[in-house]
Amino acid sequence: MLWGSTKVWDAQVLAGAANEIDIPTSDLGSGFGIYTIAVAAGTAAGDTGPMVASPRFDHMALNAAPETVAVSQAATGVTVQWKLEQQADSTPNDPLDQPDALRFLPQYEVGGQVKPLGGPISTTVLSFTNPAPTYNFSVRARNEWSTETVGAKVAVRTARLTVQVPSRGLYGRESLIQGNYGHPVQRQMILHARNSATSPWYVVGTTVGNSSGGYAFRVTNRGTRQYRVVTPGFASTSEVWYGAVSAPATLTTVHRVTSAGFYTPVLKRGQTATADLNVDPRFNGRVHLQRWNGKTWVHVKDVLINSGFARGQFVSTIPGRVAYRYYVPNITFNGLFVAATYSPNFVLTTV
Repeated sequence: MLWGSTKVWDAQVLAGAANEIDIPTSDLGSGFGIYTIAVAAGTAAGDTGPMVASPRFDHMALNAAPETVAVSQAATGVTVQWKLEQQADSTPNDPLDQPDALRFLPQYEVGGQVKPLGGPISTTVLSFTNPAPTYNFSVRARNEWSTETVGAKVAVRTARLTVQVPSRGLYGRESLIQGNYGHPVQRQMILHARNSATSPWYVVGTTVGNSSGGYAFRVTNRGTRQYRVVTPGFASTSEVWYGAVSAPATLTTVHRVTSAGFYTPVLKRGQTATADLNVDPRFNGRVHLQRWNGKTWVHVKDVLINSGFARGQFVSTIPGRVAYRYYVPNITFNGLFVAATYSPNFVLTTV
């Protein structure tokens, strides 16, 4: 008979048979228990002799999964530490104890396929090289009594960062910088900028990605700058996130012409024409008034511009309709490059 707090199993062995019997461990149930095997000799008439009891022994099936304690990340790998809560051994060194039976089996899953990460180990910490950019780590535990339990689950993810930066934007207007980091979870995103290819980076904005892994920044164009997007890495007891830094991309700021045209668009021959220009940024310098001669644009005159306003004057001598425009050259404004542009064409009619 097998006894715990009550009889849980009994069997009979025929006279002349081997004095042994196999008891399935599944009959002991799950979890913790203390048992004794009692044996008595019997007769064909049903008489039973005195019981002889075995030493007490415990049944310690694992009733808890490994639990993650700490996780840290390196450039190419991860260290995971875990613990396993077990019932105290109340019958130490009993005949069925197997001191080295507790083993942990690290594993990882990619695309629904579970693969071992090395062989069984007795320690509760493991450092390993990432087997894939994105995978799920876990640990199986087993001992002499137990089926395997799975725990210490850690999701390891690597950002697949994309970014779209417009090549050009008008001064004072907004440009949209957007992209995706490759996972349907919310992540912190940081936008860096620098004023040239050799100057230091600085933070110009932060945001949190959406549930599709997308993100977006809006920046006001105040001069040509390089941009990059950063998603920082981190590690917790349930997740490791490998961040990423995008390649730098240049967003060139272009002069924004707010108005250009003749003060009086119809004149008589010999009268003075006045061509006004307003442009942002409001810089000081020179702009160039040009005329279409029927084949190409030709220079008319240089015009001073003050705080973004220029007024060019000349005597109208060419009869008919003639197109003009301003060329606004490259400048450096507040330390940042602003690219050249042309105004829209405007027409003078001379009668």
